[in-house]
Amino acid sequence: MRLTVTRVLKDFDLALIKLPPECMVKITEIGSAAELEGAFLVNDAHIIRCRVVNAGASLLYLGFRCLDMPEPGDSGSPIMQAGKVIA
Repeated sequence: MRLTVTRVLKDFDLALIKLPPECMVKITEIGSAAELEGAFLVNDAHIIRCRVVNAGASLLYLGFRCLDMPEPGDSGSPIMQAGKVIA
């Protein structure tokens, strides 16, 4: 399936795409990270628990347990906190 980027949100480092009507998706709000709060890395393969250690102007610093680290291919996966994708 080929998709087109419709808008780029530079402040959030995100690109928006238009999905075809037959795609089943759940819409999620974008929020700001709360430091020292629990969060989750979420993708189609797994969910990994983490903690926001520092939320700077343009970077999030995340802490993961040694036995539950992100794997190759997890980069770019959204980080969820309090039901919102954080940026």
